[in-house]
Amino acid sequence: MQLITELPLWFIIFCVMLGVAYAWLLYYKDNSLSDAAPWLRWLLAGLRFVAATVLAILLLSPLIKTTSRETEKPIVVIAQDNSQSIIFSRDSAYYKGAYHEQLNKLSEALAEVYDVRTFSFGDKVEEGFSNDFSGRQTDFSGLFDELNARFTNRNIGAVIVASDGLYNHGSNPQYAPGALKVPVFAIALGDTTVQKDVILAGIRYNETVYFGNNFPVQLQINARKCAGANSMLTVRKNGSVVLSRNIDITNNNFSLNLPLFFEAKEKGIVKYSFSLAPVEGEISTVNNTKEIYIQVLEGKRKVLLLAHSPHPDIAAIRSAIEKSDGYDITVTQASRFDGKLEGYNMVILHQLPSRNNKITSLLQQSQQQGIPLLFILGNQSSLADFNAAGAGLTIGDNRNITNDAQPALSSDFSLFTLSDNLTRFIPRMPPLVSPFGTYQFGASGGILFYQQIGAVRANQPLVYFGNEAGRRTGVVAGEGMWRWRLADYAENNNHDATDEVILKMVQYLSVKEEKTRFRIIAKNNYKENEPLQLFAEVYNQTYELVNEPEVSITITNEQKTAYPFTFSRTDKAYALNAGLFPPGDYSYSAVARFADTPLTTSGRFTVSAIQVETNETVADHQVLYAMTQKYGGTMVYPDGMMQLKDSLLNREDIRPVTYLQSKLEDFINLKWIFFLILGLVTIEWFLRKRSGSY
Repeated sequence: MQLITELPLWFIIFCVMLGVAYAWLLYYKDNSLSDAAPWLRWLLAGLRFVAATVLAILLLSPLIKTTSRETEKPIVVIAQDNSQSIIFSRDSAYYKGAYHEQLNKLSEALAEVYDVRTFSFGDKVEEGFSNDFSGRQTDFSGLFDELNARFTNRNIGAVIVASDGLYNHGSNPQYAPGALKVPVFAIALGDTTVQKDVILAGIRYNETVYFGNNFPVQLQINARKCAGANSMLTVRKNGSVVLSRNIDITNNNFSLNLPLFFEAKEKGIVKYSFSLAPVEGEISTVNNTKEIYIQVLEGKRKVLLLAHSPHPDIAAIRSAIEKSDGYDITVTQASRFDGKLEGYNMVILHQLPSRNNKITSLLQQSQQQGIPLLFILGNQSSLADFNAAGAGLTIGDNRNITNDAQPALSSDFSLFTLSDNLTRFIPRMPPLVSPFGTYQFGASGGILFYQQIGAVRANQPLVYFGNEAGRRTGVVAGEGMWRWRLADYAENNNHDATDEVILKMVQYLSVKEEKTRFRIIAKNNYKENEPLQLFAEVYNQTYELVNEPEVSITITNEQKTAYPFTFSRTDKAYALNAGLFPPGDYSYSAVARFADTPLTTSGRFTVSAIQVETNETVADHQVLYAMTQKYGGTMVYPDGMMQLKDSLLNREDIRPVTYLQSKLEDFINLKWIFFLILGLVTIEWFLRKRSGSY
């Protein structure tokens, strides 16, 4: 402990002198104690001296500095692969029983020396061990990202991964642990013995096709140790058989890429089921069947991208839109455009209207024909003409000043949904060069991104959507989306996140809006490990967005089982997270309970199964071995897992860490100081009264 004061510590001498003077002045000429014993006078003076000295010291605002020593044990993480592929071997009973007991014994043995943290991972990471092996995917990179987030700047000593080495999501396990920079050990699970099996390993297809077109579906069929056997491929469309084909298996390591072609004869969601007949002695038939869902649309939408001048944003937008088969995009400069908008479903205006090209005629045509517009503002934009274009957003008092504005996702946005991949990338998107000024926007609009200037989130939109006079409009208040693509590729080795946000904006604006007072916003297809998220919008008789009435929905599966839910209110609309649903076809009916006339709507969606865990039944221990060698660990098998304790104890780099922690506390806040002073003056008062003094 150490005493610290605002004034020099030697000022305590004056406090002592003050205590001495006070006690001497009080008791030197105190005639009321003239008959008291000398020792009593000295005792009373001493009590008064101590109390006065302590009170004087408090005037120096002293602080008590205490230093404590804390020792942190090394953290050892044990992560159990909880995916389905673990129990597809012949030892499934062992992994659900005896193996689980062995793993718990290892955890208890390590806990005697280390701080042991246990996790289960598959398509998500959870604390604790689980032996239900229900994970639909295996994601090593997701595991190590989670561990890195939890244990950054902690004394993490080692990671032990128990897995079969098979992965089907995220990056290669050999590179996943890099950020942690700790040794990685592995317990090799599963069976590396090749068993007799016919596998429908994969299906490649376009999720969206157009009515009347022929579209391809390519199957990957594998077979092991099945030479000379035959299997029958059966294809069903919405439950009805549309194709059957015999598959001759010619060798023990059989592989076949089989292209098939189908015609889109009906609109909406179409379900195709592909199944291979099992062969005698096959280890598993779960991987013989797969289902896909294809959305058949009416036709492609035409998009006009009109620019003031060449710009890197144009290539970025064009690449994103061309990635989707649902759009035909025409790119041209305003000076070369013929001025006719007939046939276009939406128009993207890059830095238009500009100071040199006000595009007055084009803006009038789009207003008359109800063609949606997406404005992308930049240094060449004429903000005065933009403000008069009726986009629902105006920017005043600009003075030709710009800001570097990063996107900050709005929590209340409900016009469309964003993937988890995009949501994670948004905080790392580079800023756009955005006009500085006073932003005013309509209450009926929706803000996708707010502007974040440095560490401050401004209350002004960066990406805004309006709905003026029945025509949808969008505004990107800044240029520089091409930087998003570069950052996306640098971080993810692809442009998926940037392409998604551009495509979602185009999809929302280009879809013809139905004039209905009540609608449910839902995806056509959900994955079985994806929460069912729905949104609802309710409009009053003047077509203003409201959320006063209660909105409920009933979801019905194929067996006619009904699941009722009630939507939660957001700022202007409604939202519902109904959780996970099993694979299948579902219909729904929803009602908004207005006082006068209830509004109803209905629709359907599908939940598709994730079957990637069944594609491979032979464990890949080579991946685990390579990972442990790269990160300084070892690989063992389940019967030797207790050896890991000795391996960890023999390492010099896994040791406890000692921290010195200092704490400052105001001397006056110590409770014992109060009771000390109170006790001193109380004893003094009692002794004075007892001796007859006053």
